[in-house]
Amino acid sequence: MLEKPQAIISFLESDGCDHLICLVVSLSGDTDTFGSMESSIAKIVFQ
Repeated sequence: MLEKPQAIISFLESDGCDHLICLVVSLSGDTDTFGSMESSIAKIVFQ
């Protein structure tokens, strides 16, 4: 349940795709879910 807020917060704190990847990797827990959520959001924003 906490995955969604962590994914959204890390996206909002990022300043680009490279920084976003670093934030996702640094999160503990279900990193493949975080990566999936982050990539979906980033695809829309960083086109």
